[in-house]
Amino acid sequence: MIFEFHRQIGMVGEEGISYDNKIKEFLIFSKLRMENNYSFKLNLSDEIEKQLLIKLNKLKIWDWKKDYNEGLKYEHVPDMEYWNLHISMKGHKIKSKGYAEYPKKFNLLLKYLNELFKSNFYLNDDKE
Repeated sequence: MIFEFHRQIGMVGEEGISYDNKIKEFLIFSKLRMENNYSFKLNLSDEIEKQLLIKLNKLKIWDWKKDYNEGLKYEHVPDMEYWNLHISMKGHKIKSKGYAEYPKKFNLLLKYLNELFKSNFYLNDDKE
């Protein structure tokens, strides 16, 4: 299984999740200046894997475009957000990224990740 989510929020900081196949653990972290920083590990259980797949299927994440880069049409602004997502599990694969542009259900992905991993990822106010 591959699970990598990383987001750089301008000059505010970064947050993400990565999965280590060798030790079967997720590393969840947040390094944002405006919030409490945190980092913790979570073991992969059958239940977490099952719930994760259910939630990703609900979002139809496997159909997301490879690139959401509307922001590249404009001059680079240092406080714009960059994100990338790479998941491969149970026969499904997705690699998607964006610079100041997101899939319609990006905020729902963040909410699901927060719920499942007990994280506190920053939600975009103007996104679904």
